[in-house]
Amino acid sequence: MAEVRGSHFPDELLYDVDNHIWYRELPDGSVRLGMTRVATALLAALYTVYCAKAPRAGARRAAAARS
Repeated sequence: MAEVRGSHFPDELLYDVDNHIWYRELPDGSVRLGMTRVATALLAALYTVYCAKAPRAGARRAAAARS
């Protein structure tokens, strides 16, 4: 597990560093995603999360957050 400035980054997760999102493949083949601790610190408060209707191959944007 990597640690950067007090934030832990587990090795089993994949990271989109530019967007502060992590990804974990689940046993059924689906993917769980979440925000890194850096993202939650930057947002302060999370009001709304918009998710894409269906994933597309090569899609860059899976969700948008507004604080």
